[in-house]
Amino acid sequence: MASENSAQIIPLPAARGAFRSPLLAAANTANIAAVTNTNYLLPLFFKNENFTNVIPALKESQMSDMTREEMDAKLDRVEARAETRFVELSGKIDRLSDLVTSMTMNVSTMTTNIASQLTDVKAEVAIVKADNKFTRLTIIVAVVASVLAGLAALWVTQANLLASFTAGLAVKAEMKEAPAPPQMPANKGVGKTN
Repeated sequence: MASENSAQIIPLPAARGAFRSPLLAAANTANIAAVTNTNYLLPLFFKNENFTNVIPALKESQMSDMTREEMDAKLDRVEARAETRFVELSGKIDRLSDLVTSMTMNVSTMTTNIASQLTDVKAEVAIVKADNKFTRLTIIVAVVASVLAGLAALWVTQANLLASFTAGLAVKAEMKEAPAPPQMPANKGVGKTN
């Protein structure tokens, strides 16, 4: 057994994430005697001048043991708080689940819309490609027809020029062969007869 002057601090099991310290463990009713010997720990935890007044109050007060009914009441309060937190967390998880479900439905709706729009775009691209083929064919036919029309106009023009030139040569050749027409005597006076 430890003597009265050297009290032991028995650490309490702390909840997950709770602050663990010898000073908080000393708050247990079994460790009240240890609090009197932990004045050196005070600056580590609290830099409050009023906190030093609590230690004498703890020394002087006698803590009675809890009755079974008080313990049950405390346990019921703790259980009620835990149940409340559980219900709150369940509600938050349900809201989050509903949100994820609605987002999933929105994404699937958007995916369906995008797929239908993509199908429409593909159909329009096919129409444009077919129209482009028809337009290319039309341009090719128009160019070939224009070239043929130009060649035909050139051929007709050259044929007409050749025919005119040949006709001119024939007229010139006949003029060389034909006797000269008689020339008319020039009248010296108008209305006089010889």
